[in-house]
Amino acid sequence: MIKRILLFWGLYASFVPAYALTFTQNGAPAQPWERASCSADGIKVAAVSGGSAGSIYISTNGGGNWTPTSPTNANWSLIVSSADGTKLAAVIGAGSIFTSGDSGMTWTQATNAPAGNWTSITMSGDGSKLAATLFNSRIYTSSDSGTTWVAQAGSPIAKWWAITSSADGSKLAAAVFLSGIWTSTNSGTNWNQTTAVATSWQAIASSADGSVLVAAATSTMGQGPIDISTNGGGLWTQTMAPLGQWDTLACSADGTKIVAGLQSGGVYVSTNTGGMWTPSNLSTLQTWIGTAAAADGNKLFALDFNGGIYTAQTTPRPALSETSSGSGLTLSWMVPSTNFAVQQNSDLKTTNWTTLTNSPVLNPTNYQEQLTLSPSNSAGFFRLKSQ
Repeated sequence: MIKRILLFWGLYASFVPAYALTFTQNGAPAQPWERASCSADGIKVAAVSGGSAGSIYISTNGGGNWTPTSPTNANWSLIVSSADGTKLAAVIGAGSIFTSGDSGMTWTQATNAPAGNWTSITMSGDGSKLAATLFNSRIYTSSDSGTTWVAQAGSPIAKWWAITSSADGSKLAAAVFLSGIWTSTNSGTNWNQTTAVATSWQAIASSADGSVLVAAATSTMGQGPIDISTNGGGLWTQTMAPLGQWDTLACSADGTKIVAGLQSGGVYVSTNTGGMWTPSNLSTLQTWIGTAAAADGNKLFALDFNGGIYTAQTTPRPALSETSSGSGLTLSWMVPSTNFAVQQNSDLKTTNWTTLTNSPVLNPTNYQEQLTLSPSNSAGFFRLKSQ
């Protein structure tokens, strides 16, 4: 059996300090960008552009290179990704829902989802459960990766505008434009209105377990707030984010890191669950219409309407945790947005660290990498090392 385990980081780095977060333009072409989504590690990225010549673009190297996929020449407005980036769902504005099971190489129209003004879509980590909001209608859900869709009678007919999901797809939160926020704890069957104020909600995001919810509002008077709940929507608090015309936001799997974009006013980041907000280097004169975040929140994306796509990368420091599994041991850590390897050493007095060849498995219900080890007769020490 393993007598003792020491778990620690292979490096130490804190998140970007105030006023120092730098986004750089990646290889995406100038397009009328609408929304983007990425895999848990931020390697696979998908983005949609609107207008009559709109298209779906795919990147397999974190935004360095982009390839348009079919169908093209459509007014794409929404896109969402599974944790591994294999399953995607995209929406044509005031049109249809399409799904892909091969990272965007091919697409299939969801024929039983009604054509209409779809305003938001979300997906569970494994890509099996989806939910979408239809304006002036109900919330629709799918439990077979978007093949079939059902209008949920438990959701009232309303001006649904934004929706988000926990990683396992059981907890949903949806915002009504010029009204409140509703939540479901059974994958959309039943809905309850929360205590969130009635305002012009524009975007909403969730932590992996659904406990942290972040919602942003827009306003023609520039007075839209960003509110947060840390108990699944039971209680909402207005954050210290500047009031403005917020258009988009995304958060890390643990809900601590949040990125939000203003229609005119730049991109802001919080690294402490909305407690403090700092502006990035992105221009206040551009329209920031879309954001996406890797699971660890250390890789962020921001979309400029009629411009490019920008990326910010900071150094992750994933923490190892361990649990007993029978007579063995399971190591787990948040999926990092840069490469890490698990290393083992039998004696900390030496530098004989050996990289394990076991391949970790992604758990899409919590965005954790997991590695199960067989028992040994000596003490073992493990660490994550940046590659």
